[in-house]
Order: sequence, then structure tokens, then C-alpha cells
Amino acid sequence: MRNGGECSVSGCARTAVSVGMCDMHYRRTKKFGDPHIRGGRVIPSPEDRFWEKVDATGDCWAWSGAHDRDGYSVFSIDNRSVKVHRFAYELLIAPIPPGLTIDHLCRNTGCVNPSHMEPVSMAENLRRAHRHRSTSARAESSSFAKLNPDLVREIRRSVAAGEMQKTVASRIGISRANVSLIVTRKTWAHVD
Repeated sequence: MRNGGECSVSGCARTAVSVGMCDMHYRRTKKFGDPHIRGGRVIPSPEDRFWEKVDATGDCWAWSGAHDRDGYSVFSIDNRSVKVHRFAYELLIAPIPPGLTIDHLCRNTGCVNPSHMEPVSMAENLRRAHRHRSTSARAESSSFAKLNPDLVREIRRSVAAGEMQKTVASRIGISRANVSLIVTRKTWAHVD
């Protein structure tokens, strides 16, 4: 690969500056003999890091790593924040077509199970989200529902007893943000 193209290291989209690699990978190769070694240790691939943080035992796959303020699972690849559900879809299904976004069919933004995702236009994604919000009164009887009044009570009891919200979220298969909304009664306020 010539300089000026994309870095030849898998998963790196930086511009190649020397011997087909970006500056960072070139320096690692020169210093350690391998572009995947940083500070004397091997850096796991994004795929390995993904599987280390996924609990695929439930229907929705829980992410034990970081979540953004909207409840979406995130992690860093080459110092760039990546939405994990998009990474999972592209890793396990196919590239997301240009102009499309990913809709969580399960309505759980923390889920990283690609079989619960569908590439759709932003307009369709917003229509579906609006339809979901407008039918939330009927949501607990839906086949996609993850929560019901008894589970909401259990979530509140667990957090009140000292269990971390992140742990509760992982156990239930919802985002930590959703647990917080339940505990603070911003959602499911009608449930005692």
C-alpha cells in the first residue's frame, strides 16, 4: 500500500504516512515490532473487546461496558467513540447501507443483539419510536415488552437494597439509563 491511502492495519481508517501505515501504527511497529502492541502489551482487537463485554445469554444481549446518556452502548476504537449496536450489526450481519440508521426492534437501546436490529431510514426510525411512545400504555402486554409492573418493583427494590444500577440493568437486559429512569420515577411512575 502506498502512503496517503488508508492504513493497512485492520480496523484503522487513518491515513497512511509511512510503509502503508498511519503514524501511530508505524511508531508501534518501529518500537515494539508489532502495530498491535501499546506500552509493551498486546491490544485486543475490537472484536475481542466486544465479546468480552457482551452477555449473550438472554434474548437481548446486555452490554457491560459504557453507555451514553441516551442509554446506547458505546466503546472506543482508535480513540473514537463507536455505538456498539452499529458495530455488532456490521460485525455479525452486514455493513449498514449509506443513509440508513439502525432501529432496535426490541426498543431496548442498550441491546447489542443484531437480530433485534433493522437498518431503516431516519424518518422510519422516528415514526416507529413515536408509535412506540404513543402506545406505551399498552406496551406491557406487547410481545416485545421487557418490563412489567412486577419487574419494575423488583428493579426499585434491588437498587434501594444497594445493588448497583449497572448490575441490575445487566441482569434484566435493559440499559442503565432505563434503570435510572425507573428508580427516579421518570418512567413507570404509575407503579408503586
